[in-house]
Amino acid sequence: MLGAIRRGEWDHTVVSVITSREAELDEVDDETPRLFTHNADVDRINDEKLASLSARAHSFAMSTTGPSVLTDALKRGCLSPETLALKEGAIVMCTKNNPAVGYVNGTLGSVIGYELGTGYPIIETRDGREIVIAPVDWAVEENGKVRAKLAQIPLRLAWAITVHKSQGMSMDAAAMDLSRAFEYGQGYVALSRVRTLQGLRLLGWSEGAMQVHPEVLKIDRSFREQSEGARRAFEALEASAELAGMQERFIKASGGSIIASAPDAPRTPKKSTYDETLTLVKEGKSLGEIIASRSLTFGTICDHLEKLREGGLITSEEIDALLPDTLRTALPKIRAAFGEGEDKKLAPAFGKLKGKYSYDELKLARLVILGEK
Repeated sequence: MLGAIRRGEWDHTVVSVITSREAELDEVDDETPRLFTHNADVDRINDEKLASLSARAHSFAMSTTGPSVLTDALKRGCLSPETLALKEGAIVMCTKNNPAVGYVNGTLGSVIGYELGTGYPIIETRDGREIVIAPVDWAVEENGKVRAKLAQIPLRLAWAITVHKSQGMSMDAAAMDLSRAFEYGQGYVALSRVRTLQGLRLLGWSEGAMQVHPEVLKIDRSFREQSEGARRAFEALEASAELAGMQERFIKASGGSIIASAPDAPRTPKKSTYDETLTLVKEGKSLGEIIASRSLTFGTICDHLEKLREGGLITSEEIDALLPDTLRTALPKIRAAFGEGEDKKLAPAFGKLKGKYSYDELKLARLVILGEK
């Protein structure tokens, strides 16, 4: 269907399938983002939803460095607001890719608390992961030098967002009102945000939402024709010196280089960051020694231990040996805060203990407690 819209070949069949996903606004749960074509609708819904939460508000201000002409351009392109207001229970969306931490542009979650010490928000994602969201930079670089940058928590309220701001995001579900689409391509952008048809809830529709700019249709057609011609040309090439030469020239033209190596030279696979931590655990190093050796934070090492435990690569005894004395002494109290159930969430335990122990400390203690069973 998206291909038909993109080519300008959509018909009543495509329309009927899309409109079969129609829903009323009150049928959509709060955790499903709403997409609107106008900022006024988005601001109204987000403000109303945030105001309805009884928790205390926390504000995070954007910081900037560099010429105003550049920082203003960065602000316009940044999906996070200049002043981000959050409350526990707020539905939020990550606005930047950070796979190392565990989120990407479009990751949805809800605010469950704030990290002790830093005050950074902690979100629980749709798949149950708990992530501390620290500020990140958006920058303008020139000749390898940073000309300007801004820093902000990469979150925005996500009960509702504009179609324009949703570009580049990939969502499991979204409810969208396309009844007032006013630009070519708005409908295509909105519809292509969701991964599956089942994730689409249509709050409003108009025929104008299906329109793609005539110039875009023309250029897209040219791109597809050229791509098909290139595909046929490469299929005709056999694995030959000609093909190898083309590949080498492409690499060099892209700024790369060819490194010759003996064909039978053994390759030593690079260790993953988890493997490096595992090696130190197996060597009997203490937690402090592992942190110092890896030059990583306590929280990152705790995340590694969780992954290694899930993969069955370290034993409960090895984790227990890493527990600092302060946490070992507090273990009965922490165990009671987690309760007897299987679902040992960090946020409730953190609240019961009144923030005396950080989320990372509770995460490590939880690994020991789970290993007792």
